[in-house]
Amino acid sequence: MKAIGKEKVLLSSRIKLLWFSPILIIAVIVKFPDWRRSWLLSNYGQETTATIELCTTGGLRNEFDEMNVLFSFSYKGKQYHGFESCEVNQRYVFNPMGLPIEQGQNYIVLFYPDDPGINRILLDKPMAVNMGSYLFDVADILGQTDEFKSLPPLKRLCLAISIFKNFHFDGWANIMFHDEYLFENFSNNGFTYRKMIGSEEFKTKTKNCDLLQ
Repeated sequence: MKAIGKEKVLLSSRIKLLWFSPILIIAVIVKFPDWRRSWLLSNYGQETTATIELCTTGGLRNEFDEMNVLFSFSYKGKQYHGFESCEVNQRYVFNPMGLPIEQGQNYIVLFYPDDPGINRILLDKPMAVNMGSYLFDVADILGQTDEFKSLPPLKRLCLAISIFKNFHFDGWANIMFHDEYLFENFSNNGFTYRKMIGSEEFKTKTKNCDLLQ
């Protein structure tokens, strides 16, 4: 009886293995290109500058396409393109820091020199020119808020710098999306904006800007 029981368990295990094997094989086939790309870029990748050519809240090729950012870069006199999938809402395409991606922006791209078509754009590494653009955007948007619109431009710029120093990209995103509702932007919206500017930390960290005229 024990032998029969063991045979049933063994048979059941074999059936489960036979059922599971095709699923495992399909998963490996589907994921292998991503694994190969990650391995090649991790071990042999080189960095250069990529330019955002197009970004859309829908798919680039059709409405079901998950890729919504097109970028380009040059290597040895030739131009290459790549695609990326980014979070969106009704109006914006977001980088990993929660800030809007715009056409013409520059980011670092990691590519495999033997086949530059294997690449990955590092959207969490904006170039200095992007940072400058975000800085002035935040200063301008502060001038559109009820709380800060009366401040002179130099003081708003000081606030934008101080906000980044103390609240980082999340602070800038709170300013940029101060007029959005929670359902439009879960991470940064009118609620997170009011919470930030009403905090003692915000008042303490930005008080030096009050000295400016």
